[in-house]
Amino acid sequence: TLSGSLAVVKEAKGELITLAPAPRKFVEGILEQYIDSIPNDSDDEHSAKSGTGDLRIMETAIAKVEEIYSRALKGRVTLYEMCGVCPEWRATEDVCKGIRELIVLLEDVLCLAIQGTSTLAEAHFLDELAYQRCK
Repeated sequence: TLSGSLAVVKEAKGELITLAPAPRKFVEGILEQYIDSIPNDSDDEHSAKSGTGDLRIMETAIAKVEEIYSRALKGRVTLYEMCGVCPEWRATEDVCKGIRELIVLLEDVLCLAIQGTSTLAEAHFLDELAYQRCK
């Protein structure tokens, strides 16, 4: 039903807001968790961390957001099949777009982390991470 499809998208949006009320802060928090998981190579407090952290931190965050996206998308598709492009569908499109953008911000950090800690650190230092450009 129309109201059922809208409710599915509204629930997904509510879950996203609960999980990540501020997308940029959410990504920063996931990045901080990842950085904290990178082992130190020495006992010297001034030495930089090297190696790779626990990529599962980012993968788990992405999976959670993708699950929310999947549910919202189902509601949007059902609504489209029933009504076509209408104001309600446009509203669900905006919700899905916002969720997808959060996934992209997280995937950007993950891709750079896979390339290596130094690559991620350089991109962060230069404010080149997608979430840093997202105001």
